Amino acid sequence: ARPVKPDHANRPVPARPGRRLALLGIALLAASPACRSGGDDGDRMTLAEASTEVTFASVEKLGPHHMVAMVERTDRRDTGEEHVFDELIELSWQDWDNFHVKRVVDGTTTRETIVADGRPWVRVGDRWEERDDAEPHRVQLRTTWNVWDAALGPFLDHITLEETGKDIVEGRPARTFQVVMKPEEQRPRPKRWGFQPQRIEGTVWLDAATAVRVKASVVATSRRQDVLRTVRLQLQRSDIGQDQDIRAPLAVP
Repeated sequence: ARPVKPDHANRPVPARPGRRLALLGIALLAASPACRSGGDDGDRMTLAEASTEVTFASVEKLGPHHMVAMVERTDRRDTGEEHVFDELIELSWQDWDNFHVKRVVDGTTTRETIVADGRPWVRVGDRWEERDDAEPHRVQLRTTWNVWDAALGPFLDHITLEETGKDIVEGRPARTFQVVMKPEEQRPRPKRWGFQPQRIEGTVWLDAATAVRVKASVVATSRRQDVLRTVRLQLQRSDIGQDQDIRAPLAVP
């Protein structure tokens, strides 16, 4: 079931759910699932390849929308000891003068910002404080929006997307892809330190016009010494094209 969308005016935090910044100038063709940088077939970029180069400028092309991403990390030692870390990221996006972003870790809101009519508000504990300049919050959003990369960082050079079909997500044409590990001979050399990717499986839906990930369900496992880490990522963009009704948190409805 889809998490409850916040009303942007002091509603309760949802219940606990159990690459950089660059303007790369990707020219995505709305009438084609591929990105073309020239006239020859060898210059064509597939939708899957384009998805790895998406920036927030591509996300903007979706127009107003709501995104919810849930990440669960479970670290289990060979002794049986287990630690679970939950993270929820919510974004209601209208434009650069109107957006609401929230991050909840293990049931506690660690960051929540509303920019309404260009005015920024930041939650501090149980209070909302108005700030003078919205630009730092725009910069923060530009550099932290990519939940996929943040959650699956160690796997990014180890996975490939295999197209499985077509779909419609929020009224927009999309393509579905199975997320799988590359053949062993195509993977990077194992790192000397850190978590080593072992297995990944799941499905991702890419918007056919922008290559933005509009939906994803992925489970990935990696190991570091005696610790097995399992990451579960659920991502959904919804209400595409609909007014997000972003308001200052102290405004009277």
